[in-house]
Amino acid sequence: MTSTFESEFHAATRSADSRELPVAAPGSEDEARDLLRFAAKDGLRVLPRGNGTSLRLEEPGRRADFVIDTTQLAGVIAFEPSDGTVTAFAGTTMASLAELAAGSGRRLAPDLAHTTSTLGGAIASGRTGEDRLRYGPMRDQVLGLRALLSADISSKSGGRLVKNVAGYDLHRAHCGGRGQYGLIVEATLRLHPALPKELHLKRSFDSLEVAIERGNQVLATTCRPLSIRVWHDDNETSLHIHLGGREDVVEAEHKLLESALGDLQVTLPRTKPQTRIRLDSPISQTIAAVKWIETLRQASLVGGHKPGPLIADLGIASVSFACDPTTDSIPGHSPNDAALQALPTGAHLFGPSHSKSRRASAVGALESRIEAGLDPLGIFAR
Repeated sequence: MTSTFESEFHAATRSADSRELPVAAPGSEDEARDLLRFAAKDGLRVLPRGNGTSLRLEEPGRRADFVIDTTQLAGVIAFEPSDGTVTAFAGTTMASLAELAAGSGRRLAPDLAHTTSTLGGAIASGRTGEDRLRYGPMRDQVLGLRALLSADISSKSGGRLVKNVAGYDLHRAHCGGRGQYGLIVEATLRLHPALPKELHLKRSFDSLEVAIERGNQVLATTCRPLSIRVWHDDNETSLHIHLGGREDVVEAEHKLLESALGDLQVTLPRTKPQTRIRLDSPISQTIAAVKWIETLRQASLVGGHKPGPLIADLGIASVSFACDPTTDSIPGHSPNDAALQALPTGAHLFGPSHSKSRRASAVGALESRIEAGLDPLGIFAR
């Protein structure tokens, strides 16, 4: 029996006309160059892919003729825990890098839900983790990157040092670029000090609005949580706060938060959700974004689907509609044209119904200029 993830994975590696795409998995950089040479010669477009964990957030309708799977281009190139950096090939899993860092008293960010996410895939999809409030997005973790633009041309920017100001920050363009600007070969990430103590706190509320209001109160304090997350499903609405740091600091923050919010339950971390649809919006539009996602979540009940939870990450204004964490069920309801027209001002949608046409014209023009500069042969899927 084909699992839900496998079905979605194969559907996402189809061309715009629904043909299942052939997959090539180069075992070396030279083989990857040969594939790009073949694509350029025959006028084909390639779709770079790691383990495919972000494909459910992929833009539909991209023209591609075959997939380049980078999972065999894996391994650590350099690990410098004293300098706080790690360099690895694109097919290396983020989980293995996190484990390597933890063994030397370091922490890798972002903390991803998918344990099989690859380094290249996490960068190309602009993956964010629960700890973004503390450490920032993926683009803040990438210190340097090398990518193949064609069989004979490669780009390299940044370096392997935390304090590196050489050249243009081209590596940041690849963060969230969905593989449109080149085939990522290797990258260097910054590492953070390990957290001696972590604490997960929870308080339940009667409504989403109240939970968000109280969560915003935490943002106004001197605490530096890893995350402030509102979790809403058919069973409860709750505020979750993740603290981390020196033991005395965590204890002081715990007391401060209890004085501001009342009794807080110490709990275990929740299962990291597998995002189905994500809406990033200006912080001022957080409530509007939550209401938009909640409407979509309730609409997924049509046809008997079990809706997953709504998760609002406060402080970064990111609201997600997740798959059900116990069954990984996929809602069958996607936003229709009317829902898309009702998106909050300034919001950006990631998921099976987002489209380039929804982006501001200025953003689209900038992307086109970057694409023309980094992929003049038109090799990579758009």
